[in-house]
Amino acid sequence: MVRLFRPTLLAAVLAVIGTPATVSAQGYARMFLNAPKDTDMLMFTYLNTRSNTEGDLDISSPGTEAKINVGSFAYARIMSIFGRTGGPGFSIPYLSVDSSDSETGQPLVDLEGWGDPALTFDVNIFGADAMTREQFVLTPSETYLSLHLALGTPWGSYDAAQALNTGGNRWNGKATLNYSITCDEGVSWIDFYAAAKIFGDNEEFFGGRTRSQEPIFSLEAHYSHNVNPRIWLGGGLAYSNGGQVAIDGLETGTAQNTLKGIASTGFRLWKGSTGIISYNHTLIRPDDAPKEGTLMLQLILTF
Repeated sequence: MVRLFRPTLLAAVLAVIGTPATVSAQGYARMFLNAPKDTDMLMFTYLNTRSNTEGDLDISSPGTEAKINVGSFAYARIMSIFGRTGGPGFSIPYLSVDSSDSETGQPLVDLEGWGDPALTFDVNIFGADAMTREQFVLTPSETYLSLHLALGTPWGSYDAAQALNTGGNRWNGKATLNYSITCDEGVSWIDFYAAAKIFGDNEEFFGGRTRSQEPIFSLEAHYSHNVNPRIWLGGGLAYSNGGQVAIDGLETGTAQNTLKGIASTGFRLWKGSTGIISYNHTLIRPDDAPKEGTLMLQLILTF
């Protein structure tokens, strides 16, 4: 049986790279589908966010309305790792932030610069053997489990004399397990993602203070179905908890206890290319916790 919608299946391992380290937009359906070995992948991602945060969506800024635009470039190499699909990659983001007071409309921030680059590594655990392109096309899709690691670096634009920056000036790490289930050889999928993100301290925060943050844990569930061999549609929910911020040990803002709704679609453009559109919006949250609505556009090229 020939796989349906093959170009979207090639979009797998890059998905975790497509989100810059300074932005924590949720995932989407079919985010980690398998791909053939010996494949190079390029991803161009645009994110448009309206939120009560600044450059870092993990940290709320009560009384603020912000418009955040992010463009990122990512690359990954897909290979065989002990017979399983996986490989390394990286992402480089560029951000612009425009914020104002939510009550008066007075402009507060207008800045742009490089975000924090991210390094990633992905590997399938079971149910997705490394295959050549020829084998991949002829092999029906099946249920599988995979692990995705991302390391956010402190290499973005940062000025300790400013309270707000496009770079975070801290290391962070994120681990994601995904369990993707299909009962009809890839026509429809149920995806479950479980993730934990940890943060290093920024010891040069606005005048030499130390900003720290507790880990964030998240769970997601998505369902998607092929409309035809070229297009799929999906929807899901994402829950996040944690992420309390402190400055010199004094807590500020509100930790996340947040539920988001997510809609997504993927479609074939031309040979070796896939388009992804998704939108997530905060449905339930504590007062002063991060809230957002994010539109994501992606172009994925494989060769």
